[in-house]
Amino acid sequence: MKYKVSKSGKSNKTHKGFTLIELIVAMALSGILLAVAVPPFFQWRNNVNYRQTARQITSMLREARSFTIANNVTHSVLIRPSTNSYRMLRNSMVLQDITAQSPVLIRGGAGGTLTTDISVTFNSNGTAVLTPTDGNIFILDGSTQKFLIKVTPTGRISLQQKY
Repeated sequence: MKYKVSKSGKSNKTHKGFTLIELIVAMALSGILLAVAVPPFFQWRNNVNYRQTARQITSMLREARSFTIANNVTHSVLIRPSTNSYRMLRNSMVLQDITAQSPVLIRGGAGGTLTTDISVTFNSNGTAVLTPTDGNIFILDGSTQKFLIKVTPTGRISLQQKY
């Protein structure tokens, strides 16, 4: 705001700036915007972790299958739900070892409750040997299923979003 000084000497204000009321209103509007924007941001960030884990496992499985077919050397992917980690192996040598970020949970079995190790070994013709035999890998948020990675004995790998 600008105020001019008159020639008669009456002091009209010449100060520039914001009033306290204007600052309080601006802070209140900022607070409302933050309250509306922050919860969806955290939900989006957590969903990114689930999606990233699902895509990394799917990519690792496809890479292991491709390496096996191309090089005629057995590759496998070992998924450890107890530690939320997964690794790719060439015979018994570890090529990659990744741990999923919290709060992501990795489980196996038909309902996503199995916490024992899941092993997928690819043969030179592209087929898969699955232990356990159902080939389901779930990416969970607590008990809520987010993604399902399905590996068939023929070697087909698919990723499905569950939410």
